[in-house]
Amino acid sequence: YRNFFEGWEREYVPQYGSDQSRSIVYDVINYIDVNLYKVIDLSVIATELNYSYSYLSRVFSQETGLSIQEYFNKKRFEKAVELLKRSLP
Repeated sequence: YRNFFEGWEREYVPQYGSDQSRSIVYDVINYIDVNLYKVIDLSVIATELNYSYSYLSRVFSQETGLSIQEYFNKKRFEKAVELLKRSLP
């Protein structure tokens, strides 16, 4: 269990790319973090940020090494774990 989840809570640290691509990644991360419970379809993120989903996905994966779907699932899982920890006596 520990090996599988080790390092999942690291913050995003840009490794390469332009300032614009970093800004886009920060915008995607912020949108997901703020709207975690509201996001049903990830294409809504692209619509809200005025980019195509394929472009966002490519930039996001180049910068972070994760797809938007993987990041979204990771955040949902982390939130679920947090909620479960709070509910346990």
